[in-house]
Order: sequence, then C-alpha cells, then structure tokens
Amino acid sequence: MHVEEFINGLNAGFIKAERYLNDGSPSGFSELNTTSKMTCPRGQFSSFNLQQIKFIENIFIEDIGEYKSDIVKDGCIFIHPDMVNSTELLDKASYCVIDELAVAPTASGRTVLTLKDNHFIKLAYIGYLGRLIRHMNSEIIHSANEVTKQLISATKTNKLNNSFSFLREDFGRVAHIPKKILLPNKIELPFNDKDCYEWGVLFRESKPFPYIDEKEFLIPFFSLFSKEYDPLTGEPTNHQDKPLLVQLYEKQSKSISNFLLNDILFPLFNTYFDALIYAGVELEAHSQNMLLSITEDYSIKRIVCRDLESAGRDVPLMERIGLDFNKYGNYKYNSIKPIEVGQKYQKYYINHSFMFDYKLGEYIVTPLIELAHTYEPFDLKQLQNKIKEFNRQFIEKLPSNFFPDDWCSYENINWELEKKTRVYIWHDNPKYR
Repeated sequence: MHVEEFINGLNAGFIKAERYLNDGSPSGFSELNTTSKMTCPRGQFSSFNLQQIKFIENIFIEDIGEYKSDIVKDGCIFIHPDMVNSTELLDKASYCVIDELAVAPTASGRTVLTLKDNHFIKLAYIGYLGRLIRHMNSEIIHSANEVTKQLISATKTNKLNNSFSFLREDFGRVAHIPKKILLPNKIELPFNDKDCYEWGVLFRESKPFPYIDEKEFLIPFFSLFSKEYDPLTGEPTNHQDKPLLVQLYEKQSKSISNFLLNDILFPLFNTYFDALIYAGVELEAHSQNMLLSITEDYSIKRIVCRDLESAGRDVPLMERIGLDFNKYGNYKYNSIKPIEVGQKYQKYYINHSFMFDYKLGEYIVTPLIELAHTYEPFDLKQLQNKIKEFNRQFIEKLPSNFFPDDWCSYENINWELEKKTRVYIWHDNPKYR
C-alpha cells in the first residue's frame, strides 16, 4: 500500500489500512475468533448493511451521554448482522427492522464506519472476538463517556502537548432486554439487577479532538509495520510495498532513528503520560487503539487515541491532581486493593506496567524500532537510553512507586474460555523507563 492513498481518497486509504494492512493482534486470537465472512475486517466485502431494530415490547431504552446524531432513531438500536442471523439469541418475533445503514468494516470486528457521514459505531457482539465476548452494557458506555469528559477537561488546561488528540465517545444507547425475550444461549449472559441483559451501542466521532482547521489523515499504528493482505485469499499479497513507516520516513530528510524518535515515539510517549498526569486516564495504548494523523505534505501531525471504553480511570491519580472522582462516576476505575492470590503485586500496580510496558511497549514501540533498525541500522542501546531519558521527565511527576521495578506480560491463552485466572509473568529491566 502506498502512503499517497491516505491523501488521495476520503477514508479509502484509512479503511484499506484498517482492514488489509493489518497483521492482527500479536496474540493471534483476532484471526482465530472473528466475525462472519460478510462482515469480517479482512474479508472481501467493502460494505454491508447494519440493521436498526425496534423491540415490539415496551423495553427500557437508556441514553448515555450527549445525544447529537440523527443516525439512530428514537427507541431504536443497531444490531450486528451476525446477531440478527443467530438462531440462539433473539426471538425474531420480539423486534422489527426499522431501516438499514450502509457501513464499512474496520480493524475491529464489531466497530463499523458509516458511509454516509463518517461516524464510528461500536456494537455488541455476543460471541468471542479475539479473547473476549464483546458485551456492551451501560457500565462500558458510561466509562467511555466519562473518559471522554476527563480528556476534554484536560485539554482545557492548556498543559497537554500539541500532538495530543482523541476520538470522542460522547454518546451510547442501551436496551435493557428482559431474560424472557432471549432464547437459550450457549454463552452465559450477564444480567443486571432487573434480570435484564443490557444490549448497547456506542458512537465514536471520526474527527480528532481538539478540532483543527488543517486537513489531517488517520493512519492506524499497526499499519506502519504490518504486511498487506489480499481481500480474496486472506493471505499476504505477492507484492509488498515498503512498510508505511519507511515510506513516511522517505518523505523527509532526517535519519530514520531521529525520525522515529522525534516525530513518532516522543509524541506517543508524551501523549500517554499527558493522559495520566492531567486526566488520570490510563490508556490501553496498543497498536489498534492508537493512530497517527498526517498532513497533506506527509508530515506527522498528531497522536490520536481511540477506544476510550478500554481506558482505565486511576482514582489515586485523579485525587492527586484534584479531579473530583465522584463527578465522573464509579465506572471502570483503578484503585489500590489487596494483592490477589497468585500475583506478585496489587492489581493497581500491575495495570501500570501491563498498559505501559506490555501494551504500549511490546505492541507498538518494539515493532517500530525493530523495523526501523532493519531498514537502516543504528545503535539500539543508545536509542533505548534516549527513550528512557525522555520518559523520566514524566515519571518524576508520578508517585515514586507508580511503576514496579520490573515489567509484566502474560501467557498467550484465552483466560475466559479456559476458565483460568490470569497470572502475570515478570521480567527484569523495563525497556522504556
């Protein structure tokens, strides 16, 4: 894929990179557990119709956040086509189809982009995608909404770096479906205290915030180092263009190590720490959740964060920076609790290493460095030391024991499906701090 494709067509390059310049998760589970052929990210169909349904019975529909889109009609909700076609989920006599919306698949098996107005819709998927069943309940939507608010507030401090941006998730909707309407299911569904299953949908903007007048084009981080795949075969294409990272590097005049550090990695780390220090938000900054934006002259403009419902909300940090925890609600928060059986540290401290050292470090930073070094060799140890030195300025602003001395990963298994407790593996000498 040529980097020019991002500039030349509205969203065409972005969608192509999302779907076909994508090796999938390093775990391999994104390929093992995916959606149907019609809707899967690496499939051959460019779009499909998303059904908007309305339940026949009087079902409580809960709106969460700021409703500012006419995409979804009053009392209605979107449902993934695989769920419509399931014979073991919803009784088809319990709802009617109001209309259909043309959408394009993205890197996520349950997130789509509307073709009409370029809005992302994140759907519930009652089946395994990757390692997890992708429920979308009110707590998840509240969490995305509140993280959005915290990041918006942080931007108003004027303390964030100029590269910091994110895709807002201001609104979601949940249908509270009584158990009696649901057909027997092989998957054990969680029910709320009203004996209802919460079936939600989350809406995400496609324009990075803070909004700017300058044109910018989004590139997923994983596409910087991934192979290109054929839509028909699902296999790597016979001809592979240079990696996007290399193509972007060749558009300017720095050494590849300076380009990597100053244009990509330093802004990326700065953005990660700014979210922590000024918003109390711990991003799940793996290669699918982070994007680059570039300008028409192919220079790197901003780091863009997405999938905010997966971000953690760090209560001790929020209290440290004077952020009213109660104001933002009790949704998906990290707090200090007793050490769990079999773990080395309290979960609060495990999260810090797992999100930074493993998700950010091993899913984005290490692959980028290895690719750049393969293309144009440089002193790896020196580059790593520069990263540590750069990150020290942010770590010094955090509590002294924020990170453990070592760093963690975990086994490549499906913990939920195998009904095992996730036990973290610890390694000496963190690479990037």
